[in-house]
This record gives sequence, structure tokens and C-alpha cells, in this order.
Amino acid sequence: MIEVKNLFIKIDGKSILEDLSARIKKGEVTAILGPNGSGKSTLLRCLTGAQKVDRGTILLDEKRFSDYSLKDLSIKRAVLSQSNPINFPFTAMEIVMIGRHPHFESGATGKNNAIALQALESVDAAHLSERIFPTLSGGEQQRVQLARVLAQLWEQEDAYLFLDEPTVALDLKHQHQLLSHVSKLAKEKHFAVCVIMHDLNLAMRYAGQVILLKDGKLFATGDIATALNKDRIEEVFEVPGEYVQLTRPIEQGNR
Repeated sequence: MIEVKNLFIKIDGKSILEDLSARIKKGEVTAILGPNGSGKSTLLRCLTGAQKVDRGTILLDEKRFSDYSLKDLSIKRAVLSQSNPINFPFTAMEIVMIGRHPHFESGATGKNNAIALQALESVDAAHLSERIFPTLSGGEQQRVQLARVLAQLWEQEDAYLFLDEPTVALDLKHQHQLLSHVSKLAKEKHFAVCVIMHDLNLAMRYAGQVILLKDGKLFATGDIATALNKDRIEEVFEVPGEYVQLTRPIEQGNR
């Protein structure tokens, strides 16, 4: 579990997050929701150890980030950032193999190659393995990058997977495929999956927990079925609550 206590972040003298406390649980998909500029990406960077904290505490399995070596963190958690610009002529397979680097003993082994290919297959992108990455469409690049972070955690249990708006460039089929896949990882491998989303209907369908932000402050947290209600949607997003399907699909159940 990740435990955040009384988190404060300032950037260029401006408060980005104020007195925020929350928990990211294993075995769950946690959606970070909020309008643009509410502090979602900053919070995600804090949760991964990439953002320096001005005040407050973040514990990863009851330890501070400084207690982990870089290799240990790389094996324990993987991050898919919002932007991953790559202009070099790497193949899709080479991009995915980057995710296997923490597991290399002496170069790329046949086992690591096999895992990279399985990761590509899991996101419906095995046919892209020899394609040059910059020539792929935005959605294809996103699927390859997702395969990279999945390959990084491929044989792990109880790991942490962080995704910053992973569905933005994807078509409808691959949006549901991606979220269904990470939900399965949460359930079957006891992953803690934390994902920034803008589509509240997708969040309602696939997430079990929510962290709802507005203006850098925690507006609500907990079980998404109770924390994300009509009144809160209208107050936070300033749109009619009827825009969101607030009844969770029966097959999802309680995670």
C-alpha cells in the first residue's frame, strides 16, 4: 500500500497540492480524477517518487522512497507517463525491451525477449514488433509504451503500476482492452494500479477506488461507487451529473 499523509507541493511559489492524505491499495484500480490543473499529474509523480515533496510523508509498503535503491524501485513499480517522445529509429520491440532492463543479468536474454513479445501480444501489438516506433500512429505508440511498462513488471506480484491518461490516444476498443487488462492485473496479481483519467464513465466501470481533486485539494476519496456521486460531479466538474453513468456494471462487482 502507498500511504500519503498531509502532502504539500509548491511549484514556482504556487500551491499545487495542499494537505492531501490518501491511500493506494493493492488489489485495486484507483482512479485519480479532477478538472485540468487540479494537481493530478503532480500527485502521480509524488506517488512514484519522481516529484520532491515540500511537506508531508509518502510511504511505499511502509518505507520511504529513499529507503529503496533505484533498481529495487524499478522492479517494484512502473510508470507510463503522459508524454513519451521518442524520435530515434528504435523498433517497437526495442522500446518494450527497455522495460526489461532492471531484470538483465548480462544483456538481453531469450527469456527477456519472450516476455517483451508476450507484453506486446497482451496489448494487441505483437504485429508491430519490427515497426519503427516514430512511424506508428499515436494509439499504436501508446500501446507499445504500455507493453514496455507491463514487461517491466511481468513476473512480479504485489507491484505498483502508474498510468497518466493512458487512454487518450486509443480508440474505443483499445481503451476498454487496456483498462480491462490492468483491472485483471490488480485482481489476479494483487497489483496496485493508479490511473489518471478524464472519462468518468470509464472510471466508474473499471476503478474500485477514487481520489477526486479540485484546485489542488482532496475533494473525496474511497470507494468510487459512493465517493463519485451526482452532487460531487456537478461541483467538481461543473457539468450535469447525468453525464455520468453512476451505476457500476454488474459483472464488475465490488473489487
